[in-house]
Amino acid sequence: MEAAIRNLFPDFVNVTPVALRESRNMLVVDKSDLYDPRKMDEEDGWLYYKYELSVFPMEETTLEHQRNLADILLKKLRSIGFLAELICEDDFLENQQCF
Repeated sequence: MEAAIRNLFPDFVNVTPVALRESRNMLVVDKSDLYDPRKMDEEDGWLYYKYELSVFPMEETTLEHQRNLADILLKKLRSIGFLAELICEDDFLENQQCF
């Protein structure tokens, strides 16, 4: 996943082998301890995905910038075949569902 993100977002800066920096955010990729492909079709299947991608602000940013980044990340990851879901606070996205 790390290599895929680096290829999808060549402007992001490599901080460590599993962390990238976007203009105002840090992206960290972790393998999930709960990974179980047999459970990914369940209601909360995202809990069992192989990777977790955490995004958190490093500098002052806007909610709109965070929303745009989330939308771009989801679309690009899904376009190359990754199962991807947004897990966020209820008020993060106005018209989309967060898990």
